[in-house]
Amino acid sequence: MKDTIETTDPITIAVQFKTKPGQQDEAKAVVNRILRDVLAEDGNVHVQMFQDPEDPTKFLFIETFVNKAAETAHTQTPYMQRFYQEIAAPLDGESTLAYWKPYGLFDGAGAKAVSFDLPN
Repeated sequence: MKDTIETTDPITIAVQFKTKPGQQDEAKAVVNRILRDVLAEDGNVHVQMFQDPEDPTKFLFIETFVNKAAETAHTQTPYMQRFYQEIAAPLDGESTLAYWKPYGLFDGAGAKAVSFDLPN
């Protein structure tokens, strides 16, 4: 994990997509293959991934980058180019992407660090 991240003009993207029925695990596997690379990017602040508890074919990813240039560089990496090709098979329709401007990152009173096991 990065100790200090300097942001000049941070940008957050929200990506929503839906998988074909029964293809959720394949979509997760495609994402998991690139996760360590994405988290290691100098321009990456954080990544959060969500799955709809009522419709497990729906996913939401939230990614924050130090600036738009870092997000653009992220999309051009070889592993992201491979990701775009591999994620197409389990998807059901087009994904949607929205850009957001973060105005704060807050740790709640008594917030605890949470660690998730990442796949190899």
